[in-house]
Amino acid sequence: MIYYLVADGCERYNTFSPYYNFVKDKEVLEATGRCKVFSIPEDGYEKMRELVGDNKPLAIVCDPVSYAHFKGFPGIKLLATNDTHRFTAADRDAFEAAIDWATLVLSSYCLSPTLIQEYYYPRNLEAKEVFFPHHVSCEPFNTQQSFDNRSDQMFVGGSLDERVYPMRSFAAKLRNAHRPELRLDRETFMTVMGQFKYAFTCGAWAHYTVAKYFEIMKVGAILIAETPAYDLERSLLGLSSGYNCHLIKYAVELLELPPLSPEIALHGNDLVMRRHTTLNRTRQVELLVEDLYHSRVVGDQTMSSYLKAQLEVQ
Repeated sequence: MIYYLVADGCERYNTFSPYYNFVKDKEVLEATGRCKVFSIPEDGYEKMRELVGDNKPLAIVCDPVSYAHFKGFPGIKLLATNDTHRFTAADRDAFEAAIDWATLVLSSYCLSPTLIQEYYYPRNLEAKEVFFPHHVSCEPFNTQQSFDNRSDQMFVGGSLDERVYPMRSFAAKLRNAHRPELRLDRETFMTVMGQFKYAFTCGAWAHYTVAKYFEIMKVGAILIAETPAYDLERSLLGLSSGYNCHLIKYAVELLELPPLSPEIALHGNDLVMRRHTTLNRTRQVELLVEDLYHSRVVGDQTMSSYLKAQLEVQ
C-alpha cells in the first residue's frame, strides 16, 4: 500500500506540491485498492504519524513541507515537488534538506537544462530524480459549449510576472488575448478557460512544461505553447505540434498564427486523458515502488531506460 500525504493546510503547500488533483480524485484512486490519499490539515500531523506507524505502508509520497513530520519512516520515501522555477531561497533550503531524507525525488522539472545549469541544482539530488510530469484529474471536463461556440480570443491566464513568465506576459498584451480575473479558484479558472478555443502558456524562464500545458488540453482548448527546451521531454510527454498542440519557439510567432484545426483540441484532450491523469501517475509510482522494493532501480537507471518506461504506462 502506498500513502499519498497531502499537506493542504500548509501555507507553503501550493509552492511545493503537485497533489491537488490527487485529493480531487481520492475516491477513484483508492478504489484501485493500491493506495490511500490523506489530506492533512496543518494541525493534523500527529494523528497522521500515528496512522502511518500503525499501518506500516510500503511507501509514502509527500512534499518538502510534510517530510519533516515523517523522518523516522522506515519504508520507501518519495519526495514530490514542482514549480522549482518559483522557489525562494527558503524554499530551496527546505527542498535540499528534504532530498537527504528521500529515497527518490519525483520531479516535474528535471529535464530542463536551463533550470539545472543556470538556476538551482541541489548538491544531493544527483541520481535521485525520476521524471514525474504534471497531471490532471481523471474526471472528464464538462462544458456546455461546443468548440465552434467558444470565444475566438486566446486565453492567457495565471501569473503574468515578466521575470518568471516572460513569453506569457508578452502574450497577455496582444490584442486578441483574454486575461481572466485575478485570484480565481482552480475550478472556476478551468471553467473559464474552457470557454475559449485557444489558450497559451509558456514554460516559464526555465523553458519546461508547467501545469497549464496539461490543463489547457484538459478543458478542450487548443494548446498554444512554448516548445520545451529539451526534446526528450516533449517526446516523452507525447506533444506533437500541429497534431495535438501548436508549439512555438519565439514570442513573435504569436503575432501571426496559422489556421489551427479543431482536431488539434480533440487530439490534445485525448493525449492528456489517456496518458497524464492522476491514475497514470499513481500507476507509475506503483511500478517505481515495486522496482525499489526489489532493488531494481540503481544509480542513473532512474534517468535513463527507466525514465521512458515510466511514461509509457497507459
